[in-house]
Amino acid sequence: MQDMRDALPGADVMPVTGLCIVADPSNCPPGHTLIDKTYDRREDADLWKDRFFGRRITRYMCMENSSPTTEKDILVDITVINEKDPVPAGYACQEYTQDTREKAMKKKQLCLRWMNISLTQDAISEIMLMSRGRRTPAGFTLVGELNNLQLCFKMGQISRPSPTETVANSLPPSYMSKPPTYTMDARLNGPPATQLPYGVTPNHSNTTSSTLQRSPPGDRHLLNPLAGIPWQLNPKLTADTSFRNDTITQISFKSYADIENQYSYKFTTEHSAAARMPPELS
Repeated sequence: MQDMRDALPGADVMPVTGLCIVADPSNCPPGHTLIDKTYDRREDADLWKDRFFGRRITRYMCMENSSPTTEKDILVDITVINEKDPVPAGYACQEYTQDTREKAMKKKQLCLRWMNISLTQDAISEIMLMSRGRRTPAGFTLVGELNNLQLCFKMGQISRPSPTETVANSLPPSYMSKPPTYTMDARLNGPPATQLPYGVTPNHSNTTSSTLQRSPPGDRHLLNPLAGIPWQLNPKLTADTSFRNDTITQISFKSYADIENQYSYKFTTEHSAAARMPPELS
């Protein structure tokens, strides 16, 4: 993690694509990094620190950093709430441990917000735990406290997959093995042709109908299903001139990503203020 913090500002980072809590450090999932030490003092980063009839109960956080893909969401925000508080909209609660399916936190809930890479350019790249009362390092955001440990994360700018990679990853293997081919009748103009069980004689006159000629089933032609159909405005509308001077207001289209980027608010100040409140007021 130290090498990641020493990276140049603005460089592309590996976002967090997985985060879980385990009861046994040896059960850290493959590809994940176990956060078992605090960043400042290198002390035990146990999130529970309790004993039950002589048996020690432990909880450790594990995170996964990997290259962003459209098939795997990335972590964009973390918040810590009290045990009985409702989970914020758009967040998922890390309620149970990954290995034993036991309660993950004591008196607190860890809530995560995941998002597809196509909807954001920023994501959480680093997560660390610090001793209580320590100053948050530059570039990190203080989330809150978990068992007298301060949880902090760092945001980073990620690089999105190219449009070609996005389309390729979204198509089933059957489409990737053999690209589709199309046949165009040289006599016709229009989109790629399709095989139909009848032949079409294009009508080059100004009449309003096309001539479709039946052909034997064994003599099917590859042609366009819309061939021979004239495209023209209804004569009733041609005679009506009342709408020609009307002005149509331009309505700008906004995708979900545009709306998310324009109105996104991370509540960083509120989270920092809430984390500094005394426990009896939280």
